[in-house]
Amino acid sequence: MYCFGYKSKNHLFKLHKDLQLVLGEAIHYVDFSIIESDRDKDTQDRYFNEKKSKLKWPNSKHNLKLGQVKSDAADILPYPSGWPNKDMKKWAQFAYVIGVIRGIAEQMYKEKKISTRLRFGFDFNKDGRLFNDRFIDAPHVERGA
Repeated sequence: MYCFGYKSKNHLFKLHKDLQLVLGEAIHYVDFSIIESDRDKDTQDRYFNEKKSKLKWPNSKHNLKLGQVKSDAADILPYPSGWPNKDMKKWAQFAYVIGVIRGIAEQMYKEKKISTRLRFGFDFNKDGRLFNDRFIDAPHVERGA
């Protein structure tokens, strides 16, 4: 069984309860880290300028709104892996881990253990097909989609 390291636990604590429950369950089945939760204005705008995000501050689910204390989005990194770029094996590892997380999330939603369905950066338009969106953000998991 896998478990989160110190940095992942810190990010997990900053996430909405739905994400905490799903990712906390998923780590028992697949190995991954949570590499990001909430983002400040400088980081969000830098990611936008670098084309790593389609949204400026404060429109990302990573950005905390007034009165909000937990982030509605996380970025994960599967093990063994690295950033996918052109390496299809690394894309496959992301797809596998996200598939496990998605299955757990759907089951938890059906059992009313979480309040909203999750959406993933492989399938922002939620049509069930991978890689047909204009923007692919493999590490991204968000709630309230």
